[in-house]
Amino acid sequence: RLVFLSLIGMIIIMIPIGIKNGKSIGEPLEKMAADVVKIGRGDISFSSSPKSNYREVLQLAEGIEKMKSGLLSFRKYIPYKVVNQVLASRKTAEPFAEKKELTLFFSDLENFTTISESLEPDKLVKLIGDHLAMCTNIIQSLDGTVDKYIGDSVMAFWNAPEDCENHELKACQAALECQEQMVLFNERNKAEGLPHLKMRIGISTGTVFVGNIGSDDRLNYTAVGDTVNLASRLEGTNKTYKTLILISDKTQIRIREQILTRPVDKVAVKGKANAILIHEVLCKKENETPELRKIIDLTMLGFDHYLAMRFQQAIDCFKQILGVNKSDHLALFYIERCKGFLVFPPPSDWDGVHISNSK
Repeated sequence: RLVFLSLIGMIIIMIPIGIKNGKSIGEPLEKMAADVVKIGRGDISFSSSPKSNYREVLQLAEGIEKMKSGLLSFRKYIPYKVVNQVLASRKTAEPFAEKKELTLFFSDLENFTTISESLEPDKLVKLIGDHLAMCTNIIQSLDGTVDKYIGDSVMAFWNAPEDCENHELKACQAALECQEQMVLFNERNKAEGLPHLKMRIGISTGTVFVGNIGSDDRLNYTAVGDTVNLASRLEGTNKTYKTLILISDKTQIRIREQILTRPVDKVAVKGKANAILIHEVLCKKENETPELRKIIDLTMLGFDHYLAMRFQQAIDCFKQILGVNKSDHLALFYIERCKGFLVFPPPSDWDGVHISNSK
């Protein structure tokens, strides 16, 4: 009877101890298991330290938090959509590429190399960092994928790794928003005594190869192909016409119902044999004004005269544009070009194509 009573007493004492120990292990493990499931979905956020008396549980929790830190850092080097796909696939990333239609976006800051020479290193790093962060936030908010930074330049694309409807429109919307934010960006910089920056953007749409490209031990999720090169060349072609945003004809066809554009020139960019018609992006259609509509219509008429070698009529159209906006960059450009052709006419088989050497 004494032994029986002793056993009953021990059981009574051990039950609350067991329950307490079970909670000390079970509850933290349950929370960590839910955390790991969220990590697998790409939902990564830091958690508070669990309450437990067991060293192994605390070590496991610390290891999970360190893994989160590593993955969040990894996201800063690789497009986060790609990181999420790798986590969800439960497979190691391997080299691969698929053929897909994308819209490519390239931006660059004008004369930034010269500007950077006058800045202290800490100010230079902050200036570039703030600019790239601004562009990145806009691109990602419109479902774009930032591929890489090349100094002060941004390469991005739409429709990969995830499908994106209206990717041409979203790329152009991102370009317009970037230019709008540059105005505010420069106002803040001026107050801090920093230089004024001017950004050029080139956009093209077409079929490319996109995927994990590189070696077995080092991969880069990127796009390669003629469309990529064209977007890069269009960014540089802005220098010639003093424009800010240039797009390819294929992109313009897809967005012309929502975005106001005007023809710029028939251009054979460097490295491309066939000429394309390129366009300047002006604004969203809802921001159209009578003055802007007049400028667009006169540009189209003047460009038609130019291609038909009616250079004096073209000059008259572009001069009318100056009556609306005396500093219109494209009108000033074509007046000078047409005056040159009046003095030295092109050959009879001239097709209006300009050979661009801009990179």
